Amino acid sequence: MVRFYRDWIAAAPDELCTVLNFRRAPAAPFLPTAMHGLPVVAVVAMFAGRIDQGVEVLKPLRAFGRPIIDLIEPKPYLSHQSMFDPLVPHGWHYYWKSCDTAGLTDDLIDTLVRHTEAITSPRSYTLVFHVGGAVARVDEEATAYHNRAAQHILNINAAWVADDPDPAVHIDWAKGFYADVEPSATGVYINFLGEEGDARVRAAYGGPTIERLRKLKTSYDPGNLFRLNQNIEPMAAADGGR
Repeated sequence: MVRFYRDWIAAAPDELCTVLNFRRAPAAPFLPTAMHGLPVVAVVAMFAGRIDQGVEVLKPLRAFGRPIIDLIEPKPYLSHQSMFDPLVPHGWHYYWKSCDTAGLTDDLIDTLVRHTEAITSPRSYTLVFHVGGAVARVDEEATAYHNRAAQHILNINAAWVADDPDPAVHIDWAKGFYADVEPSATGVYINFLGEEGDARVRAAYGGPTIERLRKLKTSYDPGNLFRLNQNIEPMAAADGGR
């Protein structure tokens, strides 16, 4: 199914946004009971255009194979945006790793499937965001957003409840998963970073861009007051005062 999706999405118009969700099927009322806990992949789709055009664009996806369930229908944006809220309630604990990738190769698809089958927590999941489109047609040097040529963003999310007896198992699952997809990585989105060090911040912005940002930081915040989250050090702080 994912290989079909890869070929179908390559010709999709800009108005279509999709996310693949690899996980074990949750005990949700809209899913058959027999599927609960089994590895599944969901395609979450949103078409930001005329409804009749969206219906046509999504026809090949909806006609492929025999989906467990098809919930695609016209709906208000707020309903669509909040439909997964019950599956990620407050109070869970998380550890995540993320990277950009140029495309869904056969090897990468096999890796996604293999690690989904090996999930250690029924709450863990992996998201594959399809990007590109209009974003990719903006010059790389135009803004501080890097790696516009990426076709997908992968988010590996280990999730568990507060009283889980062994959270380290789930963290190790995410780390091992990421180690296997890292050879396909072309960068990372800055908002999908944890506390991962300066090298990962540089990977998110790219070398030339981060140097421009450091110069700006030197002008407006030479003392590095705004240093929380993903810090960009001013030139003076990073270069020993030179």
